[in-house]
Amino acid sequence: MQKKLLILALLILVLILAGVMWYSTTKKTETTTNNQSATTNATTNAAATRTPPPPPPEAVADADRDGLTDEEEATAGTQANLADSDEDGLSDRAEVKTYKSNPLVADSDSDGKRDGEEVKAGNDPNGPGILLDVSQAIEALNGETP
Repeated sequence: MQKKLLILALLILVLILAGVMWYSTTKKTETTTNNQSATTNATTNAAATRTPPPPPPEAVADADRDGLTDEEEATAGTQANLADSDEDGLSDRAEVKTYKSNPLVADSDSDGKRDGEEVKAGNDPNGPGILLDVSQAIEALNGETP
């Protein structure tokens, strides 16, 4: 009788172990399937909600390649096919955007020196004075002695 009870207890134990193994295997497969679905959904959702890159900028016409667009040249009254409309040694862009001198007059301050010569010498093409040394100005703003 004890032998039968022992066999019955072992049989129940084997069935319990088999059930636990089956359950854990089924659970792993289910978890893996759910994770794959979640990953697929996340990837699909990310792709669906990803903002498309902006379109490339329109090609801006700059016939003389001086850095001013043809539209800016028209506004300034300069020649769109000539990089230095007044032939003073400074490009139209440099005069309009950097030095704020007159791109239509070779000597903006009428001192007898062309704007390009003045800039090369470190002088202001718009009147008396020298061009600001940017590095010294930054140092002064930072409280450093040049």
